[in-house]
Amino acid sequence: MASDAPPEEISRPSLDGGSLYAVLLFRGDYTTWDWAFFVPDAAKTPIGALGSLFHTTQGSAGRWAFAMENSADFHQCAEAVAMVRLADLHGLGSFADVVQELTATFNTVDTSNTHPAEFSSRLWFIEAICVLHDCGFVTCDDAWLLERELKRYAFSAMDSYLEGGGTSPSVPFISLISFRARL
Repeated sequence: MASDAPPEEISRPSLDGGSLYAVLLFRGDYTTWDWAFFVPDAAKTPIGALGSLFHTTQGSAGRWAFAMENSADFHQCAEAVAMVRLADLHGLGSFADVVQELTATFNTVDTSNTHPAEFSSRLWFIEAICVLHDCGFVTCDDAWLLERELKRYAFSAMDSYLEGGGTSPSVPFISLISFRARL
């Protein structure tokens, strides 16, 4: 997080296939979000119409588990509030190779020290950033600082999100920031 350069605003159609994005999803509360990662498939246009979403889910017994959805479409996602480009993963190979590597990596995220009542997708995300950093996928020396910056962008995006119709599927809004100079 060395540069003080302002983040670069990118319009929705400018997603980069093979890049890793942080995604904050509206969950009904204006101050908290579901935290996830997204990798768009460059073979499907517009880029972002198909990709893989990596996140956690809470089952009926209250247990959290890692989940991956292969058909996420962020051009039709009404819940996406903010999306932040974290890394270019083209060096890992094809889209399928990137998804395979990330799935294996996210399966190693250890949250066993977190009490189930305190666990959240945000805490999993922060631990996942640390694992991604340790594996060389992203460069982030301070996951908590990144979390604060992501929250700041999500708070800023909430006004536009709500003006754009909030959870209305016909008017989804994504604030997309590139951290090329920050991470």
